[in-house]
Amino acid sequence: PRSTSPPRHSKSASKGAQYILHRARMYDTIAAATADCDLSVAFTRWVKGRSNSYYDLAALTSHPVMQDLIREPVQSAGQQAAAGNASEAPTQRRRRVALVFGREELGMSDEEVDACQLVCSIPIGRLQESLSLSHAVSITLSTIYSQRLAHVTSTAAGGGDALPAVQQYVVRSAEGLAPGYDASEGTER
Repeated sequence: PRSTSPPRHSKSASKGAQYILHRARMYDTIAAATADCDLSVAFTRWVKGRSNSYYDLAALTSHPVMQDLIREPVQSAGQQAAAGNASEAPTQRRRRVALVFGREELGMSDEEVDACQLVCSIPIGRLQESLSLSHAVSITLSTIYSQRLAHVTSTAAGGGDALPAVQQYVVRSAEGLAPGYDASEGTER
């Protein structure tokens, strides 16, 4: 049964990141949850016979919407620097990508996978049936973050020392998390 507040086991499992849980919203369907996204990607081991476009993780990060997302932080910082004042910088809606993972024990239903635009599978070989949810999410987010960091480094390297740009990107990434932490009043609930 659904409740208006997260259950105790969810709060316990999210130690150090409860502000994310605090901001989470519940939807009745995948389509409703991803309606305002530029791209929705279902992660599943079982991809044969699907009508959705299939990508492995390496190919997914090359998708045009993903490339926009990977390059976005650098472009936004460059636009602000060019304008000289953050309030004068052109405002542009950030790309939204829904990475949809299934439940730990059951994965995703066919209907849930079909509600997404793309299907992605993380290659794991034949000896293992599937990855745990935490491993699949970690591998995916780490891959995207590594690509973003590589882009920041290569962009900055063209102008000299890449270290300040990488440090600035990491700080901006942390600042992006701060509003969620502030909204939760910084408390572990």
